[in-house]
Amino acid sequence: MKRMMCAVLAAGLLAVSCGMSKSAVEKNVKKSFQETMAVDKNYGRLRLTVDSVQLVKVADYLYEGQVNVRVFGQPYRIAVMVSADGDAVQWEASGEALSVLDKAHIVETGDMRFQLTREGEGFELIKYTGEGNGAVNIPREIGGVPVIRIWNGAFTDSGIQSVTIPASVTEIGAAFSSCTSLASITIPDSVTVIKSGAFYGCTSLVSITIPDSVTQIEESAFHDCTSLASITIPQSVTSIGMFAFS
Repeated sequence: MKRMMCAVLAAGLLAVSCGMSKSAVEKNVKKSFQETMAVDKNYGRLRLTVDSVQLVKVADYLYEGQVNVRVFGQPYRIAVMVSADGDAVQWEASGEALSVLDKAHIVETGDMRFQLTREGEGFELIKYTGEGNGAVNIPREIGGVPVIRIWNGAFTDSGIQSVTIPASVTEIGAAFSSCTSLASITIPDSVTVIKSGAFYGCTSLVSITIPDSVTQIEESAFHDCTSLASITIPQSVTSIGMFAFS
């Protein structure tokens, strides 16, 4: 992403009058920046919003300053150069200036780290960073974008005792393997797949209720859950992998 954006991203040419004021230039840059970023293949998924544009005139027809944006509630400042010559305004942001957004798809909130999916349709919980000696509530959304997946290794070997999964999550990966203190888990009726090894080795888990939304329980999903005495499997489940409950 660290590239000059003159041709690719910064081509926001807008018709204006000759005597455009600084505030009018800022207004036009704000609109053009928002629209251009929304369709850019690298940054469109970030759902970036422009809060304001702050410019200083440095020469005839030339400004420099910054575009203040938000990505999932977090503020970022993008340095820009702007020309307002004749009947057009053009802004330019270098790859170096835009590099502050290179990691904007990774969001940390509380004791959890999330990653925006490549398609931008939701967040994956990729890592729990807490000490994990109690209850954990996974958020339903981040900055208005839903949490849709709990990824492999997110809680592996942590000391959490209970976890509540929000109704936005559709897939549970091998996220809770070897959570030997995990005794209680709430699976919402949005989940359709419990992936291989999802709760492998959760030796304190006594009972589990699979919601009607689940159609697939993959191999070893609850393997080596030695305390598991009660499990409810709905008729919606059409596929159970090998060693899923052994």
